[in-house]
Amino acid sequence: MELVRLLAQGANKLKAKEPIDKHCPLSPTQLFLLIWSVTPPGRKDLDVHLQTDATSAGIIAAMLVGSLGFRFGEISPASCLGINRDYSLYELQGIPRINDLLLYIPQGTTMLGSINSVSGQRKALRACAKLSTASAAFRCKRTKMGWPRFVALIHFHIFGSTILCCLCRCIQILLIRLAADPVPLRANDFLFSFPYKAQWRPVTFKMVATVLTRVSEKHGWSKVCPHDFKRGVLAYISVDRDARDTSVLLSVGDHRPSYIKKYQILPCKLTSRILHNAREKAIRRELSELFSPNEIRELPHILGKIAPSFFLPSRKKKSPSNDKKLTPSKRMYLFPTFLILIFSFS
Repeated sequence: MELVRLLAQGANKLKAKEPIDKHCPLSPTQLFLLIWSVTPPGRKDLDVHLQTDATSAGIIAAMLVGSLGFRFGEISPASCLGINRDYSLYELQGIPRINDLLLYIPQGTTMLGSINSVSGQRKALRACAKLSTASAAFRCKRTKMGWPRFVALIHFHIFGSTILCCLCRCIQILLIRLAADPVPLRANDFLFSFPYKAQWRPVTFKMVATVLTRVSEKHGWSKVCPHDFKRGVLAYISVDRDARDTSVLLSVGDHRPSYIKKYQILPCKLTSRILHNAREKAIRRELSELFSPNEIRELPHILGKIAPSFFLPSRKKKSPSNDKKLTPSKRMYLFPTFLILIFSFS
């Protein structure tokens, strides 16, 4: 009888199981098209498009920082619960703040929260955006492994634009915020944020997931979820000849290393440079198979309009004659469809 029971257990293991839905890693070209599709047109006048551009810039900045190997739950809260109630202390500890971004500019190492004037903060941000040698360090205070993680944000201007530049997109959202609300940024202000009822709320996991769902439906991709960013970066560096190294995988994967491997972590700036070089090679190789050389030569001109190398937003000064036309009852923000869905699902 015991033999029959063991044979029956073995037969049950051989039964066909229902297929598991698996998400495909996000390729560099998909990331390129994804960020392109959610980037609003390049505008310097923020009067009408303030909420749209600020929200898009906050989501894009969070996506690009997440594409460096973060889990989105490490850099954003799950939902906009803070709109209806205050976040718990545990939730607040993991949300990135202004002082989690450290700027390295010729004037010296700078934290925006330590600058007490709007003009001083704008000057530091512009210097970081204009200089190709400038960089920044981003600190994630709480990772899945239980320790903080630091990554270097360096300039990455593929096709002469800032479409995939993590550093420029982080600077963009801060410049938009200073233009919309000319009050100095404080150390504990949220880094990836969007305007909501005269406040700046943190970009959430659900907002990113909703954008990914809408974009994947529009392009006909298989379902893309926030976790595919980390899967994607690990997938494409594992097949790149120059980036395929144990130390790079350990630096990006952020898994608990063994006693022998824990000393192989590379410097943050070198890791970012290796990632960007591998990403650019993959994008150019895949685009060369999809588009003709003439179409690829037009990309810098097209991308330069929506993601210029230096973005300086400003509020348009209204004349007294126009103030009557811009009453609160008549003023409307132009929301894209996906942003309306974001607020409804958050």
